[in-house]
Amino acid sequence: MVSFGCSDDEDAGSYPPVRTELVEALTGGNKNVTEVRLDDGTVYPVSQSISTNTADTAYRCVCSYTYDEEKRKLSVYTLSGIPSSRPIVTDSLPPEKSSDYKLISSWITERYVNAYLSYQTTSQGTHRFYFVEDSISKTSDGKRVAHVRLYHESPPDDPGSYSQKQYISLPSYFYHGKVDTVRLEIGGKTITALP
Repeated sequence: MVSFGCSDDEDAGSYPPVRTELVEALTGGNKNVTEVRLDDGTVYPVSQSISTNTADTAYRCVCSYTYDEEKRKLSVYTLSGIPSSRPIVTDSLPPEKSSDYKLISSWITERYVNAYLSYQTTSQGTHRFYFVEDSISKTSDGKRVAHVRLYHESPPDDPGSYSQKQYISLPSYFYHGKVDTVRLEIGGKTITALP
């Protein structure tokens, strides 16, 4: 038997709503996160000190936070970095296995193409994800298209016995003014975005 109870007692208190989303954590000269930029472009200061390894940079992260209306600041509960590198141009990567990972979902924001993936692992080494620019082509009407793919480097001694989930973000803003369209090949799907 399960029983639940509720109270209208105003002194009981309540927990603020916690949000979890992909953000940019912005660091200052002292290597501490000073602000968080949401994907809608809104920038909020953070209420606590969070140290990083690099000054004056932006980290792409999964962030759980609450917003304090009075202080107009975010209280960050978790901040975890995710793969979000600029595409590399190389032909030295070995062919990728098609079954390395599965695309669970994807979405486009103003500055990023985002995806949520699943891959098999036994935690015997580090899995790395890269964006690779294969080419920039021109359509018949003169539009420039960047062809980018996700490359998954899995450790050779990690046969995979359970699923691990991973967020990734392609910084499509890198192509702003360089191309008209970015086509990202990921998990057998093509995602088309404007830079």
